[in-house]
Amino acid sequence: AVGPTAQKISSGNTITANGCGTMKLITATGAVTTDTTNTFTAPATGKGAKEGCIMHVCNSGAKNITLDNNANFKSIGAADVVMTADDCVSVGSTGASGVWYQICGLEAN
Repeated sequence: AVGPTAQKISSGNTITANGCGTMKLITATGAVTTDTTNTFTAPATGKGAKEGCIMHVCNSGAKNITLDNNANFKSIGAADVVMTADDCVSVGSTGASGVWYQICGLEAN
């Protein structure tokens, strides 16, 4: 499967969960932090961020993107995940009314 083109993230944005089973590329024009409630599109049923959705999220740009640890994104150590250029992290969805979990450590490239 071919993933979508890179999503440009601005401060306070939510990462669209449209890369299930593929690499989800993100980029930013400056150092930013995602939304503090929904780092990723809220888990759902059916198409999109459904139960079992795994995305490999990679910062394809040169600016830092911080994934905010919050009620809907549970990261390792309950800490924000700072992605520098070319860093990647895998996340998984528990489905409707659930959360996103960071399922591996940050791959710093």
